[in-house]
Amino acid sequence: MITSLGLRVALLLLKFAFLIYLAKISSISNVGYFTLISSTLALLIFILGFEVHSVLCRKIASEVSLAKRGEILKAHLNIAFVISFVSLILWAFIYGFEFFELPSWYSHKLIFLLIVELFVQEIGRYLLMVERPIIANLVQLIRGAIWMIPVMFIMPSTPILGHMTLIIDYWFLGSCISLILALYGIRSTVTIVGLFDFKGLLFIVWESKVFWVVAVFTQVQLHLDKFIMGGVLGSEKVGVYSFYQGLTNAIQTFIQVAVISILLPKLLRKFSEGDMVGFNATVTEMYKKTIIFLIPLLISVVVILQPLLRITSKEELSDYYLIFFIHLVWSVIISISFIPHMILYAMKKDMVLMLAVILNTLFYIVICYFFTAYWGIYGTAISGLLLAMLTFLTKYFLAEQYWRRHNDKKNII
Repeated sequence: MITSLGLRVALLLLKFAFLIYLAKISSISNVGYFTLISSTLALLIFILGFEVHSVLCRKIASEVSLAKRGEILKAHLNIAFVISFVSLILWAFIYGFEFFELPSWYSHKLIFLLIVELFVQEIGRYLLMVERPIIANLVQLIRGAIWMIPVMFIMPSTPILGHMTLIIDYWFLGSCISLILALYGIRSTVTIVGLFDFKGLLFIVWESKVFWVVAVFTQVQLHLDKFIMGGVLGSEKVGVYSFYQGLTNAIQTFIQVAVISILLPKLLRKFSEGDMVGFNATVTEMYKKTIIFLIPLLISVVVILQPLLRITSKEELSDYYLIFFIHLVWSVIISISFIPHMILYAMKKDMVLMLAVILNTLFYIVICYFFTAYWGIYGTAISGLLLAMLTFLTKYFLAEQYWRRHNDKKNII
C-alpha cells in the first residue's frame, strides 16, 4: 500500500507542479484550453466507454478463475475496439469534410489520444479490481504526469502559441507508453483465449445502461462549470478557475485513490459474501482514513497558497484568490460523499444512484448557468459548492435508508 500511495502522491505532485508551471510560463488562456481539453476527453471516455467496466469490474472482483476473468476482459476490450473503430470513421468524416474550424492543436492526434486513453483507463480499472494497485498506479503516473516533465523543460524555448501542440504530443506519447505497461501488467491476472468474441456484446452494453447514465451525468457535474464559464466569461476566466480548482482537486483525487480505490474491492467482496460485519468495518475504515488524510491535506494546500501566487506572479490569479477557499470546502464534501456512493454501488442500488445523479445534475445545470451569468466566476464556484452539499446529503440519506432495509431483511431471514 505504501508503494501505491507513493506513486499516487508523485502523480498528484507532478500534476500540481505542471499546473503552476503552465500558469507561470504560458498564458492563463492556455491553462483554460488545457483544462477544457482534459474535460472534453474525460467526458468522451465515459460516453464512449458505455461504463461497461462498472458491471464487469464488479464481476471480476469476485472471480478467481483466470479463464473467466479473461472472458470478462475480452468482452470489454471487444467493445472498446468497436467504439474506437466507429470513432475513427466519425472523426475522419467530420475532420475530412471540415464541418467546423479547429485550432492547429486540434489535429488528428486528439482522436488517437482519446482512443489510447480509453484503453488505458479501462485496463487500469481492471488492474485495481484484481488487486494489482502498484502496476495500476504506475500506469496512471505515466499517462497522467510523467510526460509533463519533458514538456516543462522544452516549454521555455517554445513560443506560447506552440505550447498546446507540445502538450498534446507528449501527452499522446505518455498514454501510449502507459498502455503498453498496462497490457504487460494484466497478462498474469487473466487468461484470454482468442481475440474477438462478439457474442453478448449488446447484452453487456444494455446491462451497463444505468451505470453509463450515472457516469455521464457525474462527469457533467465535474466538468460542466468549465464549459459554461468558457461560453459566458471566456477562456481566461476558465484558466483562473481551473488553477484554483486544480489545487483543491488534488485533495479529493488523493482520497479517491488512497482510500476508496484501495478499499472498494474489499467492500464489494464483503457484500457479495454476505459478511455484513466485515462490510460495516470496511465502511468505518473508509470514513476514518478519509478524515485522517483530509486534515494534513487541507493544512498543506492552505499553507502553500500564497507562495504559489508569488511564484506564478499573475495578477489575474491574485484577484480571485477567494475562489480557492470555496473550492476547498467543495473538495472536502465531495471526498466524504464518495463513501455513501460506494455503499450504494456495492449494494447494487444502481437505479437509485441513477435517479439521484440525474436530478442533482439537472438542478446544477440551471443554477450553474444563472449563477455564472449574474455573479461571474464566484457564482460558478458557489453553484459547485451547492451541488456538492446536495450530492452528499442525497447519497448519505439513501445509503442509510437502504442499509437499514437490508439489515432488517437479514434479521427477518
